[in-house]
Amino acid sequence: MSIEATSAGGDYTYTLNNVNQRHNLVFVFGNVNYYFITSNGTNCKLYPDGQFVKLEGETYTLRIVPNTSTATVTLTDNNSD
Repeated sequence: MSIEATSAGGDYTYTLNNVNQRHNLVFVFGNVNYYFITSNGTNCKLYPDGQFVKLEGETYTLRIVPNTSTATVTLTDNNSD
């Protein structure tokens, strides 16, 4: 599926092309604070793993499972441990 946006006089029209399965679409309009969350594990497994976008005020839960009972895991927030 692809989404094509066209503008006319400041208004936008969005066209969904090649829709052949069910999709959940979320549209957010206005000034929104959002945060990118990236997780990747060294010495551990993380659930969920990858990159996510969360809106201000939403909750994000990260499950950390160390690879061994003596593994050291460091959490970093904006480049600060």
